[in-house]
Amino acid sequence: MTDESSKPLSHAAETFVRGELGEAQAIEILHSFSTLGLRAAPLKGVLFRKRLYDDPAERPMADVDLLIHPDHFDSACKHMETLGYAPDQRLSNRIGFGAVIERVFVREGRLKVELHRAVATGLGAARFSRRLFDNAPAAKAPFAFPGIIEPTTEATLIALALHFRDHGLVVEPFQLDDVRRLIERMPPDWERVERWANLAQAQFATACLLEAAGCPLPVSIAKVTANQRRLLHSLMAPSMGGFVLRGRSLKGRIASRAWRLALHTILTRDSLSESALSQLMHLGAEARIVWRAFRQG
Repeated sequence: MTDESSKPLSHAAETFVRGELGEAQAIEILHSFSTLGLRAAPLKGVLFRKRLYDDPAERPMADVDLLIHPDHFDSACKHMETLGYAPDQRLSNRIGFGAVIERVFVREGRLKVELHRAVATGLGAARFSRRLFDNAPAAKAPFAFPGIIEPTTEATLIALALHFRDHGLVVEPFQLDDVRRLIERMPPDWERVERWANLAQAQFATACLLEAAGCPLPVSIAKVTANQRRLLHSLMAPSMGGFVLRGRSLKGRIASRAWRLALHTILTRDSLSESALSQLMHLGAEARIVWRAFRQG
């Protein structure tokens, strides 16, 4: 007689179970933050899987993403340890683009949790993330706790565009499906999208994301990004998850990271001044992280 509990889960069932686990983690963490007066917001998969999908098992989820108000970020990170989580000390999580704006926490038997002080790197993203807490409505169930917000459709699109930019204009295909579903189910006010894009210095990143997802571009964003998009199309070709370099693939981690750095530094910024200032901010944060790691041994 076969023990039913010993049978491996189907892919859909496993995705659903991971999603439910991640949602339970987010509820526990956000409720705890709320009781301490810490402001936060659920992001991406933990929010989308039931907002945008009729069957949550369709939306994969590898981790729990939470945006923390910049003024509360350090307190939130310290509190994670009282909840049984430990900082992920792998070097890749201590030094790099992500280390500037996020901290990763792990706990046995749980999904990893990423706390973000901003949705992406860059001064524009930092301004956007702070302003987001001034304009977003209160979160809905199951995250409806005092001080917990839920970004509007317009702000969510900009956050996804900034994430797309930081990942070198390529993400998992299901993340582009998130964009299509978001626009279809929660139609944005495109004038507000443009205002958020201007604030975040993310007009080009927004245009790239919408184009990769097969969505129409707002007229004004299409116009001001026309030259950048022509340059992009000459260098990169559409792919399942965004854009890839034309001609030949990048072999090796160093080459891949060099191309991502070039995109991150120049091509996908709205202006050279934003690029320069963002890189100075990034280098300063990197230096502090390296110094702290050196002092701690």
